[in-house]
Amino acid sequence: MSPARWTVVIVSSVACFYSVADALQFGEPMQVPLGEEPWTMDAGLLVGDGRTDVVVGTVDGPLILLEGKPFGAGLSPVWSFPGSYPKANVAVGDFDGDGDGDVVATYEVFEGDSLVVFTQESDGSFRKNQGLLERFLEELTAADVDHDGDHDLVGAAPDSVVVYLGGPSLFEVRVAYDADIQGSCASASIATSFDVRDVTEDGHLDITLTAHSSGCHLNLHGVGVLAGDGNGEFDPVDWVYVEGMYVHQFYSSRVADTNGDDVPDITVSAGDSVRVLLGTGAGAWVRGPAFVPGPALRDFLLRDFDGDSDVDIVGGWGQWSTTAVGFGDGTFQPGATINAGLANVQLLQLDLEGSEGIAGLDYDGFVTVMPNLPHLDPASAPPTPLDGFSLSVQSPARGALHLDIESLGGTWLACQIYDASGRILYGDRIWVDPGVNSLSLEANLGVTGLKFLRVEDSSGADVTRKFLWTRH
Repeated sequence: MSPARWTVVIVSSVACFYSVADALQFGEPMQVPLGEEPWTMDAGLLVGDGRTDVVVGTVDGPLILLEGKPFGAGLSPVWSFPGSYPKANVAVGDFDGDGDGDVVATYEVFEGDSLVVFTQESDGSFRKNQGLLERFLEELTAADVDHDGDHDLVGAAPDSVVVYLGGPSLFEVRVAYDADIQGSCASASIATSFDVRDVTEDGHLDITLTAHSSGCHLNLHGVGVLAGDGNGEFDPVDWVYVEGMYVHQFYSSRVADTNGDDVPDITVSAGDSVRVLLGTGAGAWVRGPAFVPGPALRDFLLRDFDGDSDVDIVGGWGQWSTTAVGFGDGTFQPGATINAGLANVQLLQLDLEGSEGIAGLDYDGFVTVMPNLPHLDPASAPPTPLDGFSLSVQSPARGALHLDIESLGGTWLACQIYDASGRILYGDRIWVDPGVNSLSLEANLGVTGLKFLRVEDSSGADVTRKFLWTRH
């Protein structure tokens, strides 16, 4: 006898749907109001619950901590660090090596540029450490450049790169590298976004930077690499000459293998275009494809967002953003526009089980959060038989959620739907009988936002988990 098949239908006063930007599937932008005009942001693990938190520097001075919310449903402003740090650039990492996340901010003050480090204590509070900088750092990145287990601080001044080594002594060692950027162009300076990854394939982190100028083309001094030795020191900047690439405004660079040859490529943003420098091995690159993103693209991420093993691109500037699917050959599909800002875009770890999303600044006063639905949806894989039955969750139809079940016999299922705070909106144990074709269950799923569906079998083991975006 063939297995009985029926459908459990949860009828709701709201609709469940996925917002799809071309083939990249992100939930609709959730915008978290800051109450301040944002300046910069960084993301990292601060609260200690496995979810990524965010720190925002603002124009008028407050440093705002936003805590990752349960089920990856966004961010919640928690508190502001004491003091005022106008137009501060921020970085999050374990800088003192004690296993807890810390926060660094640099900002300009009248008596001298300042560096502030908030080190996290064992009770979760933060202790303020402050000193003066020789040069104001416009961009900060946390990375373990000396392989000692703690984060170091890499910063960019207009004409140099500065590395502060972390550890218990907290930035006692500082090394500056002159970018030698103005030799061929007096108006050139280092762009305010760079990448710290192994681009020379020797197992050590390198610094890849870009330059911008208001007055000359940067084919000679547009993209540079400082090769790291793994001990916290770097070679002088090696400027990558790419014939025929005449651009005078590079804003950011990212390192990833965009064409699937296992050699790191360098992708740079020129605002209205994105250029790919294809790696040939041994620290050499050639001119690759150009990509027009749609809205101007200043900050961006390169990552396989859709699970096809090809690198995709997500980023933005101001109040508009772009997502584009990578084809795996160094080219990208034409970008899809998102009506929300993703400046300083960051990857978010939403829980301990692989769920992820992205966050960035919208200069209208928000942090934009977008869950990456393929990573949030373990139930999207084909169903696996469990104790005589299997279950899959279809893409939600408008007004109803369909659970398709194939069963060899009767069984109990427990179905719960939670809101972003973990409050149960619907919960019931359902006896699934082979003779029943369908069940209609009333469920009030509340306001617009991300919800979480959990179905358990009679032993309490998870059968499926699924994130749902619901709207009135």
